[in-house]
Amino acid sequence: MKSLILFMVSFSLVFGSPVIDSPTKQIIWSDFFGINFQNEFFNVTVAQSQISLIKGLGIEWVRAGFHWAYLESTEGNLRFDLYDPVMNLIGSNGLKSIVTLVGTPDWCSSYNSSTAGNVPMSDTYPPSNNTRFAETMIILSNRYPFVNFWEVWNEQNLVPGFFSPVYSYQLYNDIFQATKTLFSKAGKLSQLAVGGLGYYGYAGTGENMVADLISTKTFEGVLASYHPYTDLPEGGNGQLPSNPYAHVATARYVNSQLSIQGKASQVWCTEYGWSNTGQVTTTIQAEYTIKRLLIDTLVNFDKTFLFTTSDLDGKASSIRDQGYGLVDLMLNKKPVFYSLRNLFSITGSKVDAVSSNEFNSYITSSDLGDDLVGIFFKKTSTNTTLFAFWSPSQSVKSLNLNLFNVSGNLYQVSANNTKFLSAKITSNVISLNVTENVQIFEWPIKDTSSTTPQTSSDVSLSFKLSLNYSLVITLLCSVFFFFF
Repeated sequence: MKSLILFMVSFSLVFGSPVIDSPTKQIIWSDFFGINFQNEFFNVTVAQSQISLIKGLGIEWVRAGFHWAYLESTEGNLRFDLYDPVMNLIGSNGLKSIVTLVGTPDWCSSYNSSTAGNVPMSDTYPPSNNTRFAETMIILSNRYPFVNFWEVWNEQNLVPGFFSPVYSYQLYNDIFQATKTLFSKAGKLSQLAVGGLGYYGYAGTGENMVADLISTKTFEGVLASYHPYTDLPEGGNGQLPSNPYAHVATARYVNSQLSIQGKASQVWCTEYGWSNTGQVTTTIQAEYTIKRLLIDTLVNFDKTFLFTTSDLDGKASSIRDQGYGLVDLMLNKKPVFYSLRNLFSITGSKVDAVSSNEFNSYITSSDLGDDLVGIFFKKTSTNTTLFAFWSPSQSVKSLNLNLFNVSGNLYQVSANNTKFLSAKITSNVISLNVTENVQIFEWPIKDTSSTTPQTSSDVSLSFKLSLNYSLVITLLCSVFFFFF
């Protein structure tokens, strides 16, 4: 109960100041950022094309899954022919992976009509024999030795959609402990992961499975994960947390609890994303994805996984689930693909933290409104500083950076453009227009042009431009470079 109260307090946090911060550790994108890969939906040819696309972004981690009810619909007859071709692509392409096992076949279901109430029989009922489930996971781990982690179930806190008929952390823990016993005997305990919890662990009936599984010591020594979906990337409007920027506060709190109280070996976000099937357009999907990825560098996740590689067809569990992909069903790249490519092109393959003393010397937080996110990185490949910033509601129109006599580039990450401007700063304060979209300012940039250095008044003009990046912009004494 104490843990639950603490979780409730964490959701009530409201930021009274902008989020200005930097990661606490080096971020290597290929190790930090992964993606869900719907291996059950596609044939080998399409799956290989998808893998080639994500490898082109530098992605090395995928999250795949097995549906036990599909794999072994008849007891003793494991249909590896349905899984081997695509699963083996993960190994042959050198990808690292975490793989889930979910869905009880009818022959092993714990469904009981006398206790099920109004919840019909489905594969979301836990097994009647937990050892059988555990044995299946061991068989899979032996067959696919290239898989790095095996995840026991998925979103078991969401009832009855993923676990039936009622919320029960005890029943889930029984499944997990049976699996843990066999993995421990096989010397594979380090490969075991608790099933990723929906949202921040809350159940629709009010319980929180993060707190409950901490009490049963389920997370100790194994990987923990959850799926912090929110309507907005900063957190807000629908699904907890609902306060502005509450994802930052809540994820930091949950991750701390899982690491310190739960003693988890690692904490991952194994699903986040936005579907473009509703009011979220493909452009908004791209912008939200970039914002959440940048924010997740601040909250102490060891990894974060986007949902998902490709849009899905009618076999998806809902219409909404059909629109989360980087590419559509014809393998056409969506704006989110280009935005990720742009981000990694701007930042390089890895970024370092910037100390609070350093970034506080660049910006005065007290001069800013509440509605601003600003994240500082050190670009290791060039030893330059990166400042990613945006205002979700556009209530903050501009900000000042305390810089002197350096050259800088200003980038827009969105869509399939990497347009940027470059100008010589000769004033000790530079004003940047702030929009709702992610922009990144980089400095110092070596001035390789032969143009005459700008005056401070010229700089004020060039950097106070509205950053909509029309194709033709005329400014005296300003140099604009457009890259695609």
